[in-house]
Amino acid sequence: MTDKSISQVFQKTTKTENSSEGIKVPEQNLKTPFVLRGSNAEKKELTDLINRVAKSEFGKEILEDASSQGYALRLEDLGGITMGTCRGGMVKEIVISTRESSDMSVVTLIHEARHAGQMGRGAIDGYSEDYSFKTQMPHKRLMEADAVASSIVVASELAKQEDVLPLKQASYNYENMLQAHKDALGAGKSEKEAFTVCALGWYDNMARKMAYEEDHIMIPMREGYYAMNDRGSFKSYPLQKSVDTICTYNGETYFSEPISVLKMPERAGVSSYTNGWVERHVKACQKIGADVSSIVSGLPVYQVPEFMVQAKEKKYGKAPTVLSAAGRDEISTAKEYGTIKSVNTVSLAAAQRRAASR
Repeated sequence: MTDKSISQVFQKTTKTENSSEGIKVPEQNLKTPFVLRGSNAEKKELTDLINRVAKSEFGKEILEDASSQGYALRLEDLGGITMGTCRGGMVKEIVISTRESSDMSVVTLIHEARHAGQMGRGAIDGYSEDYSFKTQMPHKRLMEADAVASSIVVASELAKQEDVLPLKQASYNYENMLQAHKDALGAGKSEKEAFTVCALGWYDNMARKMAYEEDHIMIPMREGYYAMNDRGSFKSYPLQKSVDTICTYNGETYFSEPISVLKMPERAGVSSYTNGWVERHVKACQKIGADVSSIVSGLPVYQVPEFMVQAKEKKYGKAPTVLSAAGRDEISTAKEYGTIKSVNTVSLAAAQRRAASR
């Protein structure tokens, strides 16, 4: 036996333990496996998450919806707030934060894979200048409500198999949704009805809704994203189509309430806090000679008390500036080419005709 120094042995052991060499990546229990990115150790961790979720029949359905569309899966340090993200379009990638526990990562994987499935069925991918804010607000909210509810439904199925910690993690921020789901099942409601009341519970948190309004209303408006619509008009996405596209369960639509419940201002509109911001944005655009009021016309408004505004700003921060330099450039360019009407212009159609004649 050859003598080796303690330092040599330690270095060799450390190198072996910290490398991905010798780590076997297990197979995924899916018809179409995800493309996995990262080291073998990271791929093994991701596969363990996948196979844990796939023990739920609905969880397996959600994962196969995403994997069959070619989504890749990887781990990344996303900072202290974001637990995961789904990047659609040409990227097709689901990213899970390295800062979360494996139990929380189970919940996050379900959530983000659900978004991938939603978009695969035709849901709006991120912000789209093709659709009005009046159309996108209820649509994007429903996508989030459904993704959270899906994670609760799957975690509940896992809990029945004695894997209880993902459900505990899911309940931390959405206890009311979990309770609504439990109560509905306890009252003899069907799985679809319980899923529905769980999803509707997402809308009960005003501070969270205002934070999402910032993401889906304020930021796109501040940056002038809607000005990238070179037609000057917006397509329609019927709310019933949103439900049929987003709210699926075992190959069917689970949403059991009348569609009218999603048209209430609290679910389809914006808060008085956000509406005040929108009005300031419109005035800022008027100062550069652009009339964008028609772009936000028809948005329902629900009232929020001052203490709720304070709660939102304490947890999620204050509202952003109403118009960035990049947004000002986008809107000014769109005004020049007639796809946003100038202040005092009679009609958008007239501006479009001028643009077409150039």
